[in-house]
Amino acid sequence: MLTGDVDASAAAFSVDADNVTFDGKGHTITFAQHIEGSGILSSVKNGIVIKNVTINQMNKSVTPAYGICLVDCDSVSILNVTVNVSKSAGIYVKSASSHVNIRDCDISSNTHGIFAADSQYITVNESTLTSTKTNSIRLYNSGYCNFSGCECNSANTGINLNGGSDNNTFTDCIVSTVIGDSIGIKASNNNTFLRCNTSAIGKK
Repeated sequence: MLTGDVDASAAAFSVDADNVTFDGKGHTITFAQHIEGSGILSSVKNGIVIKNVTINQMNKSVTPAYGICLVDCDSVSILNVTVNVSKSAGIYVKSASSHVNIRDCDISSNTHGIFAADSQYITVNESTLTSTKTNSIRLYNSGYCNFSGCECNSANTGINLNGGSDNNTFTDCIVSTVIGDSIGIKASNNNTFLRCNTSAIGKK
């Protein structure tokens, strides 16, 4: 549990054991002030809970700088978390991560709010995902994900599915874009959109 705010010149925290609960207790982590790193990083760990914390990148010129980065992790919950980063994804889930549950979060980035690569079974509920330059949600070769009740704000294509991102479901999501399509689909199949504003769909 955090007992106060934390400032880090590079990476702030690494979760290096299974079945760890990281409770920010409403405090703020400021990271990557001088050197690249993540606010919270975990690799090849299971049963992690991250909750009740704000994660901010102070130096916007440092890259890569992910708010939360999960590498080959399973059974992770991210609850009531606010992330604000610049040139990297707010939450980056990669390398065969699975069963990641994200709920009641506010994730902002200049690039991707959430970026999942080569992962599956990611569930995102009642969260706000914002990108000021690219996609609020990007899935690459990631399937069986479920997004429900999310507000997706993006400068470009709101939801970007490519590289074999199959069998994903989006329900009751609001997708707002400045330019481009609300939803872009490339080389991906069997994706379902229920009660979403899908008036502008691009498929290649």
